[in-house]
Amino acid sequence: MEVTQDGLAFVTSGVSYPPMSGQYHAYLVEKNIKGRVYLFDFKKPKLGARSLNIRQSKAFDPETFHPHGISMLEDKVKGNHLLYVVNHVKGGNDRVEKFRFLPASLELEHVR
Repeated sequence: MEVTQDGLAFVTSGVSYPPMSGQYHAYLVEKNIKGRVYLFDFKKPKLGARSLNIRQSKAFDPETFHPHGISMLEDKVKGNHLLYVVNHVKGGNDRVEKFRFLPASLELEHVR
């Protein structure tokens, strides 16, 4: 989880990687649990945690997204938030995904 100076919390969910038990993987498939990044606004707690839509790029496949860990760079002058999320890619190599938070649409834009 990462929290901005303004009280926005970004939380990853849906981690899955090979060392985890087969029962856990089966549970994710059975319940159709996908990797997600959620937003919680401490200034508006009644809204709860909201799943952020991801604007994907050609290099990003949401079906293989299994986030585990998150870090953020916050540009206080421009109001930009860049999120770096560890992704245990299903059937591939682990990598770090870079996203730009788009506050107007409550989306993440995959950058790299």
